[in-house]
Amino acid sequence: MSLHWHDAVKAALGRMLERYPDGIITLKQLKVYELKRIVRDTGSTGRTPGQTLQRVCQELRDIGVLEFIDDRGTYRIRLPH
Repeated sequence: MSLHWHDAVKAALGRMLERYPDGIITLKQLKVYELKRIVRDTGSTGRTPGQTLQRVCQELRDIGVLEFIDDRGTYRIRLPH
């Protein structure tokens, strides 16, 4: 069973909190450590999963799961700890 992109990214953010307990991450770090797993977990076959990840991060920012820190792709994770 495949996860929806939002659910897969939230799960990835939870794993990133284990790696970065302060919750400060960059989009690049998220791509390096989690993109392959997100693609696998979602069953994605698209050609631009990195762009999809960026869009989903923006959507999660809009609902308060991520906080945008700067214009260089830095976020603060706002998942419950």
